[in-house]
Amino acid sequence: ALYRVGGEEFAALLIDLPANEAEAVAERLRKAVASTAHPVGDDAPPIRVTISIGLAGKTCLNPPDPQRLYGMADEALYDAKEAGRNRVCAATTVAIAVA
Repeated sequence: ALYRVGGEEFAALLIDLPANEAEAVAERLRKAVASTAHPVGDDAPPIRVTISIGLAGKTCLNPPDPQRLYGMADEALYDAKEAGRNRVCAATTVAIAVA
């Protein structure tokens, strides 16, 4: 499931997906966005955009806390942005992606 959580931020809930598979999903999404030209107008050339993704997993917390889990994914997102953008950063085991 994909949710808008802010102006330019989205969260995806990936149920029962192992960390390596969730990271692979995030990386495929990042590459798909970066490789797509987006039209901006009749006379303007299309632009390319990138996304940064932060990941966190429910196994990070025992018992799971949805607010804290989202916070961990959000922190990983800002790590990705600070590291140069257009990348995936994981807090630890993966279950939620924020882009």
